[in-house]
Amino acid sequence: SKMPSLDSASPRGIVPLLKSFCFIPYRRFDGDMFPVLSPGWTLNCEMCFYLLMAFALLLWRKHASLVCICLLLVLILSARLAPTGVFSAFYGNWIMLEFVCGIISFHIYRMADPALCEQLRPLFCLAGSLCVLAFFWYEGTRYRNPGGTRFWPGVFAFILLQSVVLLSRSGWEIKNRLLVLVGDSSYTLYLSHFLILSVLRHTVSRIFPIFRLDQLFGSIFAIIVCSAFAAGFYVYVENPIHRRLNRALFSNTRKMVVPQATFAVSAVAGASSDHQ
Repeated sequence: SKMPSLDSASPRGIVPLLKSFCFIPYRRFDGDMFPVLSPGWTLNCEMCFYLLMAFALLLWRKHASLVCICLLLVLILSARLAPTGVFSAFYGNWIMLEFVCGIISFHIYRMADPALCEQLRPLFCLAGSLCVLAFFWYEGTRYRNPGGTRFWPGVFAFILLQSVVLLSRSGWEIKNRLLVLVGDSSYTLYLSHFLILSVLRHTVSRIFPIFRLDQLFGSIFAIIVCSAFAAGFYVYVENPIHRRLNRALFSNTRKMVVPQATFAVSAVAGASSDHQ
């Protein structure tokens, strides 16, 4: 997949900038349907999902998940039947079905018996490992033959996510602080990595050729820099703001416990399903 450049991210006028801030998909001057911050296209999908789920909670709180699934299916089918345009191209993308898979995954996690999950740990480990290998195989295939279906990455992502959360249900949780930090900062890494890579490519690698991104040492260096930036941003900016907003907005509501692994795997799935 191509790496977005800083030039392609630059907005052409105030309207694209406002649409980016409001999570409204639009077609850029270069033909792509990405916001100013290109990886943020996934946020456009997520905000749509949040709106549909909020509406579902208002309609029928007891069965909000089922209502939301129906709304998602109606949206996808309507977009695919609509005339060619931004709405059709963006919301008609089959990747929107991954939100349906996410809802199903949540309910499987809730209904799963911890004792049974403990017995099936080897199966979950095997399934998750095979999906990781399948991702590598698919990305290598797509690199040699661009294009093709995006169906299989969604299948791999769902099985990988389900395997990890069911391992969590069985009592296996990641306790190592460094690994937890990597998972917590993974979405920050996803949104910020291309900006850092652009800086490294246009400045550092020109001065020091050893840091070129197409070289092994340069690739390792880039991974370290991007990960360190994401972790620092999460610890000193994102997490403090998140805690303050939680205290201000939800101090009287019960906190829902969600497996930490869910967020890490979701980031992997989102990055691997990127249709750039």
